[in-house]
Amino acid sequence: MISNLWRCLAALFLAFLSAAHANTTKPVNGLWGLNAETNLAVGRAFNLETSQGFLVVTMYAYTNTGAPTFYVGAAPMTANNTASVALLEPEGGTCLGCVPTSGRQRANKGTAFFEFTSSTTGFVTLPGESRKAFFKGPVTWPAAPDGLYGLWVWTRVATSVSTAFADYTVLTTKLSPSSGGNGIAVSSDGRYGCELQTSGAAAGYVLCIAITSTGSTRFIALVKWHGNEMDGAWQYSSSSTTTDVFTAKRLVDGNGNYETVKSAMVASDPAMLRAVFEEHPRRLAARAE
Repeated sequence: MISNLWRCLAALFLAFLSAAHANTTKPVNGLWGLNAETNLAVGRAFNLETSQGFLVVTMYAYTNTGAPTFYVGAAPMTANNTASVALLEPEGGTCLGCVPTSGRQRANKGTAFFEFTSSTTGFVTLPGESRKAFFKGPVTWPAAPDGLYGLWVWTRVATSVSTAFADYTVLTTKLSPSSGGNGIAVSSDGRYGCELQTSGAAAGYVLCIAITSTGSTRFIALVKWHGNEMDGAWQYSSSSTTTDVFTAKRLVDGNGNYETVKSAMVASDPAMLRAVFEEHPRRLAARAE
């Protein structure tokens, strides 16, 4: 059974590396900063959020006299992962401890052009400034595999047939590391697992695998992990060369409601799932040569 599973997975790995980057250009929500201003004690920053195809921006900045201010704006994201956002400067809102007061737009400071090269990197051209690199600040989260615990909702989009699949699982405990990773976070039934890859061609990615009770592959995904979110590519057929979009969002973390099942035993025979992680580095390296 395990040998059949290995054969099914062997065709997947090389395609993941080429496709994962192409499917990780949606910017991660949160605080971003300019690369050239990380040495400043207090610099400028952006809070970015994507919703319904729009990029919503709040920029924390300063006036030409050094007074703090902020700008807000929103614009649709293009197919090339860019957005042109008008930066509006408000004033007159509620101060700390004051009665609520309606703010108003003070000025339109010009258009900022955002370009995303990955989920956590890109460039921004601000009004009156040259194009600058910027990045998503590091997410503070426990290291894998413990940091992967929790209730995850996974969405897989099969673009070839215009179909979306939704799935969920609770990662509750861990198996010892595979030869390519640092420990596999697994569900209590042993059918779902994710492991941060620390060596080989997939180093820096998280490998997530789901199998059936008989050991057949449900799906396998290679993703980037950003705290409570993951995104990357997945495949489900060893005969297919198509890699499709995979996203995941954690709804309950490792200290949340799932604690009642955290002590549950992993499936009595987790060997089928673990064997896939053990085989992964060798298969990937062989196909990459």
